[in-house]
Amino acid sequence: MQDDRECDHPFSQVSAPQAPQLATSSSTFEPAVARGKPEPPKNWLDDIWAKSVNALSAVGVFLAKVGVFLFVFSPIWITVVAVVLWLRVRASRAA
Repeated sequence: MQDDRECDHPFSQVSAPQAPQLATSSSTFEPAVARGKPEPPKNWLDDIWAKSVNALSAVGVFLAKVGVFLFVFSPIWITVVAVVLWLRVRASRAA
């Protein structure tokens, strides 16, 4: 049996946990594009022209990067090519 006397135990004074307070929010979502068949851009020729010029520019940038890469590493690859050619010539003269 349990007494109604106060207990000296430290957890005897602990109250029941409170329910947490929850925040509420609401959101509304709408489609970015209307449903149905999309219509082509009004200025489609300028759009295609700009994309083509940008693609050509990207190819030019790529070729410039390759050229700079080859130039910077030329001491290495020129040395390797020269040694390989020298070994081939030496091997063909010995045969």
